[in-house]
Amino acid sequence: MAEYNLSLGQCRALKVKEYYTLLGVAANRIATTSYGHEKPVDFRKNELGWAKNRRVETKLLVRQR
Repeated sequence: MAEYNLSLGQCRALKVKEYYTLLGVAANRIATTSYGHEKPVDFRKNELGWAKNRRVETKLLVRQR
């Protein structure tokens, strides 16, 4: 089950990155990570907590000059 959830999270993260590229952000400037069980933001063991933990965090990479 953990492997399935990690795979699902990775797929979610790739879709978010794809969305940002459709908006015009260069793909090499986007870093997405899916967190859930590993780094929860909500510790409740119910649907509300699980829904909040199904998330993708996005970082825009800035080039150093």
